[in-house]
Amino acid sequence: MIRAFVAVSVSESVLQRCREIGDRLRELNLEGRFARARSLHLTLQFLGNIEEEKVAQIEKVLQETGRESMPFSLEIRKLGVFPNLSRPRILWIGVYPAEVLSDLQGNLQQSLEPLGFPVQDRPFHPHLTLLRFKSLKSFSALIDHIEGQGTQEHAGVLKVQEFHLYQSILKSDGARYRKLVTVKLGS
Repeated sequence: MIRAFVAVSVSESVLQRCREIGDRLRELNLEGRFARARSLHLTLQFLGNIEEEKVAQIEKVLQETGRESMPFSLEIRKLGVFPNLSRPRILWIGVYPAEVLSDLQGNLQQSLEPLGFPVQDRPFHPHLTLLRFKSLKSFSALIDHIEGQGTQEHAGVLKVQEFHLYQSILKSDGARYRKLVTVKLGS
């Protein structure tokens, strides 16, 4: 069994800007686990634990879905939290326009459903996770930052020309990701 998900990788220029944003956030003395910039990705669908033999079937479906979508660009900007400012658990930077990525994600879900992967019942909200909170220490400073400078944070433009099937390998210091399949859009 392997733990798998489908995602878009993030360019080095966007990763560098996310590192810089993370450095500014660290100055707020927030308590939590900051994401390692090199592991940032835009998750399209989490598949969970799958049999290795199923990878070929998944690859076929992903290739078919990828052919139907043309490359596109996204802006990575503006900080926010999940689920809300009164009980934040995750600090993220947003993805705009969300609709084009949502269309790809919806097509993937529909294509993968016959293989036993259920369609999500909650809305898709594309983002890059920057921090998972452990406590609400320095929370007022965070709110001020999100409502002020956080609205102006910009990590650049991401050109999406492909997506990947990843294996997630859980380690004591966080997950490591390995690309199993690469799907070029529109080919």
